[in-house]
Amino acid sequence: MPELSVPWGHEQLELSLPDNWEVSQVALRSVQPAPQDWSDHLARAMTRPAAGLPLGRLLAARSHGQVVIVVEDAARHSPTPRILDTIIREIRHARIPDERVEVVFACGMHPPMSAQQASEKLGPAMDGIRRRSNPFSDAGAYVHLGKVGKVPVRIDRGVAGADIRILVSSVSPHLQAGFGGGYKLFFPGCAPLATIQALHRVGVGRRMRQLVGLSPSQNPMRQGLGAAGQMLD
Repeated sequence: MPELSVPWGHEQLELSLPDNWEVSQVALRSVQPAPQDWSDHLARAMTRPAAGLPLGRLLAARSHGQVVIVVEDAARHSPTPRILDTIIREIRHARIPDERVEVVFACGMHPPMSAQQASEKLGPAMDGIRRRSNPFSDAGAYVHLGKVGKVPVRIDRGVAGADIRILVSSVSPHLQAGFGGGYKLFFPGCAPLATIQALHRVGVGRRMRQLVGLSPSQNPMRQGLGAAGQMLD
């Protein structure tokens, strides 16, 4: 019986596979761990981004507006508290009060975050900041932006109406989108049921296709996510 041990949260999950299964490949992490001072690199990158204006300047220009921070849910794993420490410092430096900041967990159709999960995901720096999960079953909580192909592009009303939207997520392999992160936090992360269902039919046919790791130009779902995200922007 083939045996596998895979990372699962902070632990290892031991799996026993059926005898008639043949394991053809086991993908293991080959990326080196980040240096201990990675959060310092993050802070510098926010002041000198590869494209666009520094976060501090964007916040200062919209200091009287609403800020939404869209965060991955408990199904994804990244050092979110340390990332948010840096972001919330920038927000407070711009003199934006906590009551004009909201965290939305991009749960898609995943279960909503419990209070304990939310606290662990955000860390103590975000205490006092409003937080909620994507209400995918409440059709009235969304606005319609248009269509990308046959997919109705609808997104959470609060996310759409924010003056600044900040996305915080890991980048990980995804069977259909090629990789998770980026605009995927908006669609399907902050989308209603109809949009989520339509998105998950994009690029799915009768023939098996390898989409993980494909360039966005070759991946139909990732192309749709990009078009929908630009529509929101």
